[in-house]
Amino acid sequence: MHVQTTQTKRFAQNFKCCEWYFTEIDTITNDAYLTDEEKLAALDELEDKILTLAAPFLAVATTIKMNKGRMTND
Repeated sequence: MHVQTTQTKRFAQNFKCCEWYFTEIDTITNDAYLTDEEKLAALDELEDKILTLAAPFLAVATTIKMNKGRMTND
């Protein structure tokens, strides 16, 4: 991981956001009042949200990998 990036305020905010998602996962899976179907639905919704947030970063990472691959195959 890039050291200067991990020391930024923005990275700290993103990290805190991820911590919240881990806490939310624990809360959902340990909720005694929810049925397994309700837990699965809540986890599916949470997964959709996080993948939507991650999509732009995944697209950039894919583009970087493609460009690196093109450069090394020339």
